[in-house]
This record gives sequence, C-alpha cells and structure tokens, in this order.
Amino acid sequence: MGLFDWLFADDDDVPVRSLPLGDFEVLLDHVGPRKIAVIKALRDLAEMSLAEAKRCVDAAPTVVTRVATPEAAQEAVARHQDAGAMARSVITGTSSVQRVRLVAPGPRVIHVIKILRETLGIGLRQAKGMVDGAPMMLGPYREEKALQVLMALTKAGATVELEAVPAR
Repeated sequence: MGLFDWLFADDDDVPVRSLPLGDFEVLLDHVGPRKIAVIKALRDLAEMSLAEAKRCVDAAPTVVTRVATPEAAQEAVARHQDAGAMARSVITGTSSVQRVRLVAPGPRVIHVIKILRETLGIGLRQAKGMVDGAPMMLGPYREEKALQVLMALTKAGATVELEAVPAR
C-alpha cells in the first residue's frame, strides 16, 4: 500500500498515488493562510493533480514528496515556505523526537489552556502555569504528538515553534 492509499481510498474520483522512493521526505506541517498558493506549489513540485494536491494540503501535517538529494529537499521546502506553508525535510525513515515551544498564548488564553489540557492530558493548574510561564518548552514528544500539539495551539491563536531534540 502506497503512502497516499489511505488518503484517497474512499474517493473514487481521485487516483491512488504512491510517492517515488528517495532519501529525503518533505513534510508539510501547516498550510498557513495562503492555501491556494500552497496547492499550486505542491502541484508544481510533486506533479500532482489538483484534487491530489488539495487532499494532501487538507491532510497536513503529511509527507508531500520524497527526493534523492538534500539540495532538492531544501528547494522543495523553500518553495512551500515561499507559498506561506510550514514545511521541512527529514531523512527518510527517521523517527524524530520534537519539542513544542509555546512562545506566547495569544489573545485567547482560556482557549489555549483548554487545548493544553485536552492534548496533553494535564490539569487546569498545570496548563495555566504553562501559559503564564510562556515562553516555555513542552515535550519532548514523538513527532506525531508534537505536530498534533503544534496544530491545536496554532489554531487556538498561540505562537508556537517546533524544535528537534538532538539525538544522543
């Protein structure tokens, strides 16, 4: 089963797409406000149909392409970032550990506290302490959990950053 098989399995109009093999994966973490520009960049870089690119953008965070060289990966990341998306490249098959840095809670502090409680499974006092202590590092988490926390806090209006934990 290819990487996109699960993404398009329920839609008969969109063909199933498998990514070419490569040493580097380009991850689309967050689309940002310019969704159409990101879809256009994805169509150009990965040679996807409009429907494939839209579904891929809607599924963010996700792997959007694989390339063979670090230069090609950096070019793809730069093109996505120019379009307004948060993107990065990783070596294929690596399982990274990430930390989320809560820079500022933003104007919706109560909503950010609620999101922290739900996504991290912590109490009200601990979540409030995190918000009051911003900037603060949250984690370390596996990449999937870190992206979940990052997306939830971003949607709640908080300013957050993702930081890789160096391997020991």
